[in-house]
Amino acid sequence: MERPYKIRVPIQTRYSDFDMLRHLNNAAYATYLELARLKFLNTIFSEYSIKWLDVVASLTIDYRLPILPENKPVVKVRCTRIGNSSYDLQYLVVQDDDEIKIFAEGKTIQVFIDSQKQIPIPISGKARQILADF
Repeated sequence: MERPYKIRVPIQTRYSDFDMLRHLNNAAYATYLELARLKFLNTIFSEYSIKWLDVVASLTIDYRLPILPENKPVVKVRCTRIGNSSYDLQYLVVQDDDEIKIFAEGKTIQVFIDSQKQIPIPISGKARQILADF
């Protein structure tokens, strides 16, 4: 059974996000996922007072339906895998929480790094436990 999405971010679209066909520009999707990732990390930081540094190692987006100016997209995010030094975030871009009308699905691989040495480091036990809750 898949875990529920605990983080949801309503998106306010901007006129400049759209192309001449009134479709959301593909680069805007990445920005929307970034906003959801920021909410995810801010939730963890504020609720658990933990600090860590991670970077995006990979970003994939599968486009399903075009987002039009009249749509009200919501991005949902959850953690789906925890490895030794990396974890996966899965994103769902939907219309107003309606998981039937899916605009896009995305995934990022986040890697914990040592800020001084700029190399991957293992995920701590506390961080692993927190990620497992999301």
